[in-house]
Amino acid sequence: GGKGKGSPRRNNTNNNTPGSGSRRDRPIYEDHVSQQDLPTYCQDSKVVIYGKFRGVTTSRRSGYVTPSRPPAGLYSPPSPPTPLAKDVYVEGDKRKNRVIDGEYCYVEVDASCFEAGDGDDPAVVDLTEEMEAMEGAGGKAQQRVPWSSDRKQFELWSPQHDTLAPLPMSPLPSTPSSRAASQVTGKVVSVVPSPTPITVVGVLKPNPNGKGVLLYPVSNKLPAFYLPPSVSRIDVLARGTYNPGSWGTRNYFPRLSDVQIIGNCVDVEAETEAALRAEGIEHTASFPAPVEACVLRAVSAGRTEQGWSPTPSEALGRRDFTQDCVFTIDPTTARDLDDALCISPLSDGSGVLCSVHIADVTAFVKPKTSVDDEARVRCTTVYMVDRVIPMLPRDLCEIACSLNEGVTRLSFSCQFELGHDGGLKSDKNGRRKVWYGRGVIRSKCRLDYRTAQNIIEGKCGNGSDVEDDEYWPLDRRPVDGATREDVARSVRLMHGVAMRRRKRRFESGAVGLTRVKLAFKMAGEAKVPEKCEPYPIWDSNRVVEEFMLLANFLVAERLIVKGEGAGLLRRHEQPTQKGLTEVKEMAVAFGGDTHNS
Repeated sequence: GGKGKGSPRRNNTNNNTPGSGSRRDRPIYEDHVSQQDLPTYCQDSKVVIYGKFRGVTTSRRSGYVTPSRPPAGLYSPPSPPTPLAKDVYVEGDKRKNRVIDGEYCYVEVDASCFEAGDGDDPAVVDLTEEMEAMEGAGGKAQQRVPWSSDRKQFELWSPQHDTLAPLPMSPLPSTPSSRAASQVTGKVVSVVPSPTPITVVGVLKPNPNGKGVLLYPVSNKLPAFYLPPSVSRIDVLARGTYNPGSWGTRNYFPRLSDVQIIGNCVDVEAETEAALRAEGIEHTASFPAPVEACVLRAVSAGRTEQGWSPTPSEALGRRDFTQDCVFTIDPTTARDLDDALCISPLSDGSGVLCSVHIADVTAFVKPKTSVDDEARVRCTTVYMVDRVIPMLPRDLCEIACSLNEGVTRLSFSCQFELGHDGGLKSDKNGRRKVWYGRGVIRSKCRLDYRTAQNIIEGKCGNGSDVEDDEYWPLDRRPVDGATREDVARSVRLMHGVAMRRRKRRFESGAVGLTRVKLAFKMAGEAKVPEKCEPYPIWDSNRVVEEFMLLANFLVAERLIVKGEGAGLLRRHEQPTQKGLTEVKEMAVAFGGDTHNS
């Protein structure tokens, strides 16, 4: 960047210290354009976009930026003359220009992306053809139609509001496309530093130039970091603090301060702590005293020798499911059981009545209390190989809000009727037979996926007086007067309905996105991993998946209709024609094929 009169001012922070590998003769990186000078810089036909930089795990030297709208107070560059077909790819240390993963920045899109030469297609393409592909005969856009026009989908989901079917896509080409857009590329010209310091975790290694030590982060999305001269240990795990905006133009790497050694590499405790800190998880399994006190007050009225049970006043006004054959199906090692199922034949033989229950945490966690504030910070329960870091204290997640067998619990419940084919039943007026509300349940059996699968396969629960403990362990037998036959009958009935519903879902266009997960076998009281193997997925897993998926759909729709905008819902955009074409080309390359009916 020029320094002469009239040239844009740039932010130029230098940190030259001996042993840093810096070059005093000239800067390594360009200065960042300041906020006040961005309007001037964006003149002269430059295309600049704002967005969050996302590093890639395959290289510390590259990443992507998705164009977005800057928040109030930051400069908002003019929109590109042609919509960008892809995220902007930034490759190389100099073009990254000192931005790190998670920071927001301004990127100048390469002018070559708007040009086509030598028969190649430009990286930024006009979307007119794609828009025309979405139009019907005569140039008029096809009208989106309600789900009711798709009989298969309507019978599966029976939508009760004006959900519209996706716009029809034009047929995919039978041969690979020749006009797929090239990658949009650019360079970072300005960075908006985060207002808070960033904790970085990694391994200490010698600097290749022989001067000092570098920290290579656990995350490959981050660059290496210079360390203070006082740090000399190597091949150990450490953490340090990066102050955003401190990376100077003459420093090849950014610097860390407040470096702390975590422990030796391959030490289980040190590696575990490093993994947690790298993900920003600073909390442990213990909770602050005010949080524990808040929970104790919430559960005090229902305290019993067995743990906890709702008082008559706490159960007042809730639907009573305590006499139903409710059961849970979870991983073998699960301690907090947060959902339960029940199924029974309808009296007229036309289908089944299904119930999905989840623990009613809202009965104990009130807004703006200390436990609510702590849960907001933690967001989720973290499962490591040898430990669990809960979102809520044990008195809630493992006792009052865990749907354990043989104890009464408060629930949020969704009850619905299905035909034997898995389709949702409706009355003669087309209204679905669904109930939502607060309930009281008492689980009759605590199954794991393996035991439920044995039941499905007929290895146990067949009415025999003697049951093989290998197939149905004693600690997973029914309680409260329920019999093995009662539970086995429910599991098999649920399996039959779920598999027929699942078959119909996939026949009507559902996509299964599955990947192999690892399961670890622990040895000894120290819970040291002994071996790992692929986590098995059985029909028992799919049974739970089908009924939870349907319950989630029904509740989400209820939030849309009755929530007045209070629901937080995830919506997947319709795929682009170009994206579908690329999927088809990939499928063909691997000997497969696709259709987009």
